[in-house]
Formats: sequence, structure tokens, C-alpha cells
Amino acid sequence: MLHMNIERDPTREGEEDAEAVLAYDRSCGLFPFQILRRMVLRRLKRFNPEGALMDAGCGPGQLAIAIAGKFPRLKVTGLDNNPDMIAAALRNRTRSSAGNVDFLFGDVHQMPFGDSSFDFVVSTLSLHHWQEARRAFAEIFRVLKPGGRLLLMDLRRDGARWWFYLLVLMQRFAVPAAIRRTNGAVGSFYASYTVAELEGSLGSIPFQDAAIEPAPGWMFALARKAP
Repeated sequence: MLHMNIERDPTREGEEDAEAVLAYDRSCGLFPFQILRRMVLRRLKRFNPEGALMDAGCGPGQLAIAIAGKFPRLKVTGLDNNPDMIAAALRNRTRSSAGNVDFLFGDVHQMPFGDSSFDFVVSTLSLHHWQEARRAFAEIFRVLKPGGRLLLMDLRRDGARWWFYLLVLMQRFAVPAAIRRTNGAVGSFYASYTVAELEGSLGSIPFQDAAIEPAPGWMFALARKAP
């Protein structure tokens, strides 16, 4: 299997305006995103989660709402630095029956939470937007309680070549025009990190039991703050 070997270039992905946010929100209801949510829920279930959980870079909030519905003993908070995403998340919460979820505007590099606020932090398809990954991981470490866990998923830039070309085809023929205008799928790939880069960022923070599960085009990472 041939893997990609290219330099990271986050400038290839444009800013998500209000129209792109609406298109992304609609896309989150499609089958691939449903599968992603199931993958996250299945991994969370291993830890019998309760307490407080933050979704860092929550987008339109569909994952956070799914977590809140699946684990009613969790208090879920979604955080995003795009006000249009937060507005979409609040609309989605209104349509749902989840009462244990809220959404706040904020930056992963400087979170509006006190130390040791959360038992869990999850993040999906957000890492590639982070300007300073190590600074964001330091913030996640700070807001995690002792013994708290991080679960992260994102694309990987060193994925299989066939995955990259699949993204190119999807963007050309299947991605909504508002997202295609921002180079959303392919741009996200170029902005993503490699497995080694993620290992380095996590390794610079005193997490315990850090482990990365690589797949052809994406990767999951699990890590824990010492009790």
C-alpha cells in the first residue's frame, strides 16, 4: 500500500462561511458521518463514561448530541470557535431530546474552562484546523481531571494514496458546492497531520497510555491524564 508523503499546507482549506456551515451540517447526517459517530460511541462505551465531557471543535454539534443521548450520566459541552457552527449546534439541540448538552463559543488554544473541569475530551475532524496542536493538547491536558481521558479522531496526511484520490473524487462529484468552494475535503487532507506528527505532539504533553490507531485515511488517538 503506497502512502502519501507531502508537506502540511493548512492554507489549502478556506474559512467556513455561513453557507458552508449549513452544508456541512446537512452532510453530517449522511452515512459516513453516522459511521464515525458510532465508532466514537463504541470507543467511549469501553470506559462507562459519566461526569463531564467536552467535544473540542464540535462543529454543528451532532456528535455531542449523540453522546449526550447515549450516555445520560454525562454532562456534555461542545466548544467551537466558529459562531455559525455554534448557532447550528444550538438549533440541532433544540430539535433533539438531549437535555444534558450545551454549546459554547471558544478556542481550543485558550479554553474558557477552569483546570480539571472534564472527565473526558473528545475531538473529531478538528485537529487539522488547530494552528498550534501542542498548545491545544496542553489546554486539553489542563482541563482534564486527573485520570481523565482524551479520544481524538482526524484525517492523516500520510494515509494511503487511494484514500487521497477518493477524497479528490468525492470533492469533485459528491461534496456540496459551498464546501467545495472552500476546498473542504482535499484541503482538510493537506491540513491534517501524520501519525508521527501526532505522536510527537501528544508526547510533548505528560499524558499516560497514549496510543494511536492508524487506518488508511484517518487515525484515532487515546490518551489519559495521570490519576
